[in-house]
Amino acid sequence: MYAKFEPLGASRRRADSRWTTLVHEYTSRNLTKQVDVLPAIAGLASEFARRFRDTYCAGLWRQELLVGLMWSLDPLSASKTEAPMLIDPAEYRAPSWSWASIKGAIRLQPPAHTYYRANQMHEQAKVVAVQIEPLASSDPFGQVKTGHLILQGRFYHVNNFLESGSTAAANSFPAAQKFLQAAILLPPGMKHEFTQHHRPCERQRFALLQLFAYTGGDIGEGADYLVLESTTPDASAYRRVGCIILAKRAAEVGVSNGSADHDPLRFVAGGRRHSVAFRKLAENAFRELQEANLLEKKVMII
Repeated sequence: MYAKFEPLGASRRRADSRWTTLVHEYTSRNLTKQVDVLPAIAGLASEFARRFRDTYCAGLWRQELLVGLMWSLDPLSASKTEAPMLIDPAEYRAPSWSWASIKGAIRLQPPAHTYYRANQMHEQAKVVAVQIEPLASSDPFGQVKTGHLILQGRFYHVNNFLESGSTAAANSFPAAQKFLQAAILLPPGMKHEFTQHHRPCERQRFALLQLFAYTGGDIGEGADYLVLESTTPDASAYRRVGCIILAKRAAEVGVSNGSADHDPLRFVAGGRRHSVAFRKLAENAFRELQEANLLEKKVMII
């Protein structure tokens, strides 16, 4: 559908690595005021923007925005917290698609992405628009007043995975629902992230939006998805509540040199090795979504 993903040059990759390290170290600390999450690194972000020659988007970078959206809470850090950290809804930090919107140590990309890039990584969505309104118009790197992102891609409505007894309806993707119940609601990593972002609303809907697909090489087939929830009864806008990685052969994807660090399913599910049953859920969900014949949709994420 879209072109093969082409990483930027070597100098940019080195700078990306430094930024990734900076964000992880910074978000591992405890801030006195949570609204200061972006202002505290505004000076560094300005310098990186000059080096990158890129546009800063509330903690992410426009040229690699799709990859940037695959950030997650560091499962090792989250596992040290018994209960999910809560955010005061009155304190706006950043749009839900930005890592700056939640508390906790952030990994900007799943470990598997470095390995995948050497194989066949294809974009399955495109950025239609991204808008950030800074609190101070003169400071695009500081505190954010509001922001939204419009993506276009394959969009899958999924049954409410918070309700284990919900009845699967047409186009509700029951296999994906079962996987989300296991991957997101189990502690520590994804449950912590979901709890911070989730805000119930009337007639709430959940959905997956595919960002990337992987084909060929040693990894077989796999795909990255954002997990979204509607913010209004008419589902005119959505909120990012997580991300998942699915694969046709879940037990093999991402395993490199026997290292569990390259296992995306282990990462997205909170850093634990799961049973064959869990991996079967992932494989079934991947197959179900890939077999669906859906039109692309434009989605606003706030």
